[in-house]
Amino acid sequence: MSLISIPLTAQYLGTERFGVWLTLSMLLSWVSLTDFGVANSLTNALSSADGQEDGQQAKQAVSTAFWLTVGCAIVLALAFAFLYPWVEWNRVFNVASDQAKSEIGWATIAFFVGFVLRLPLSIAGRIYTAYQEGYFYQAWNGLSSVLAISALLAAIRFQASLPQLVILFFGTSLLGDLLSTLHVFGWKWRSLRPDFAAFDWRQAQWLLKTGLQFWVVQTSAIIFFQTDLLIVTQLFGAKEVAVYGITLKLFTLLGTIHTAFLFPLWPAYSEAFSRGDISWVIQTFRKTIMLTLIWSILSSAILAIFTNKIINAWLNQAIFIDEGLILAMATTNILLALGHCIGTLLNGLGKLKSQVIFGLAAGMTNLFLSVFLGHLIGVSGICWATAICLLVFSIGIIGTQTLKTLQKMHSASKLINSH
Repeated sequence: MSLISIPLTAQYLGTERFGVWLTLSMLLSWVSLTDFGVANSLTNALSSADGQEDGQQAKQAVSTAFWLTVGCAIVLALAFAFLYPWVEWNRVFNVASDQAKSEIGWATIAFFVGFVLRLPLSIAGRIYTAYQEGYFYQAWNGLSSVLAISALLAAIRFQASLPQLVILFFGTSLLGDLLSTLHVFGWKWRSLRPDFAAFDWRQAQWLLKTGLQFWVVQTSAIIFFQTDLLIVTQLFGAKEVAVYGITLKLFTLLGTIHTAFLFPLWPAYSEAFSRGDISWVIQTFRKTIMLTLIWSILSSAILAIFTNKIINAWLNQAIFIDEGLILAMATTNILLALGHCIGTLLNGLGKLKSQVIFGLAAGMTNLFLSVFLGHLIGVSGICWATAICLLVFSIGIIGTQTLKTLQKMHSASKLINSH
């Protein structure tokens, strides 16, 4: 969908409005922040219940998580309705043209409606993930992507405005979540259908307690990886966002491929840990690190060599990407892939303390370092700041602590087996 939508929207919207489009697309991934980590903690709760074959616990977990996210969506909608009139959206997105200024308000409203609706609909995807059947979720997303591209083509054909484009494209993309929800609760796992009577306050406390740790980790990750476009917007304007955003999207595709294989290990680690199969956890983690290094280094190097040619052919425009930015993106992609391996393991094991502490420190450090290096060496400095923080915090500090955790688990497992 990105391969097709990026050149279409870039040519149709123009540089400034396209920068707004990329920023809104990035903000849509912030949905997980607004449920305080409940959906992520549900993955662990369901994986653990599955390992113990406890259907009642699974039912309570799903019902409790669903109604908690519904409550979050309502509060979020009310807060947005109250704050909207007081915010100068032109300054938020740093737009200058009259057309962009006239459209930015309604585009934000259209985006936020989809943002709020996606919140409770995200539960179905977590259920698929917990039971290691995420391919169903991706199949529904694939179908909605085809429909979203069709809606985008129709919108461009009839000269739709930016708000109309947001409604048609992002709204159609929501179909994947809606179809997943209908499939999960209407056919696949009817026993897990949310029931307010099954809402359990003790389960809610556990989900929120664990979820808040996930939430801090996610917030750190958002500050770490997804504030770049906002910083570029404020330092260099919406036009520069287009160049930075296109390059980022291209390298993100490598991460998407990697994540497709890595993400299913989260519930697998969780289930194996609940069964006491520590040796499988350690062996799988070692293999994952090795394969990740091979993939990320080779793919990043090849993409770095041909970045400008690919982007020019992709957009059918003569755009030159600075070599410093390309090198920074490639380096960040390699370090990020390794960081994802470590984070997936820790998430599956429920070992979140180091991610909470050092992840938050990394996110804040990256925010200030991005602004400093952005002023010092330009746009590429924002990406280099991310690479530096990844190396120091995710690989250095958190990675070292993860190895110590695995060694302790291995020693404990050997001791138990000997007895």
